[in-house]
Amino acid sequence: MDQNNPIGTITTRQCPACGHHEVGYTTHDGTFHALSPGDRILILHHGHPVPSNIHSILEEPSSIHAVPEEQVQPSKMDQPIAFDVWLPPPVRCDRSLCMKYGVLIPSGSLNGEMTGDLYEQAYKEKLVMLLELDSFTPLPVILDRFFSAPNLAAGSPKQIAQALLQDISEVEEPVTRVKEWLEKKDENSLGKLIHPGSIQSLNDQPISDEALKQGLHDLTLEAFFELL
Repeated sequence: MDQNNPIGTITTRQCPACGHHEVGYTTHDGTFHALSPGDRILILHHGHPVPSNIHSILEEPSSIHAVPEEQVQPSKMDQPIAFDVWLPPPVRCDRSLCMKYGVLIPSGSLNGEMTGDLYEQAYKEKLVMLLELDSFTPLPVILDRFFSAPNLAAGSPKQIAQALLQDISEVEEPVTRVKEWLEKKDENSLGKLIHPGSIQSLNDQPISDEALKQGLHDLTLEAFFELL
């Protein structure tokens, strides 16, 4: 970064290594720098000069102020209650399908096999969790870009999730496909789950629960919509 031009612009990009969306800043020369927990940033207010002691401020750990705990809205993955990942076992070897169909359920809450109604509820909660995430892109813009439905951005996350399930076939389709597979568990219903992929493309190297949990933790609303 040019020391004579320390200004960066907050941007997002698709990671060239794994395809995840990253948040960071782009310097004036076009270089992208991913943001990580613990990074210090300088906020410049229009009309206010840079503090003369900026170097000592950035180097002093005590200058980092914690946000009061009651102001933090933890995500479902960050809450103390333990969660398990569930998805149709045949798709566990494909990461994109895992992120598309994977849902979180409280540990020990699944007595017996998954049912269509339980999956639909967990899928709806997944939508709510994604809608509650902070995003640099306004929700109406996201819904307009993917589904030409900015009007569905009104209401609480639960109301929006319900509206998406009712009005957007692409959002509702994973529930329909999983319900059909749970009922039949045949080659035809599996083929619909993995469409446009083929059954032959599935391998025998399942992704671990920890990797799935991390993937769902990092999933954003836009990345999820891209999977649909």
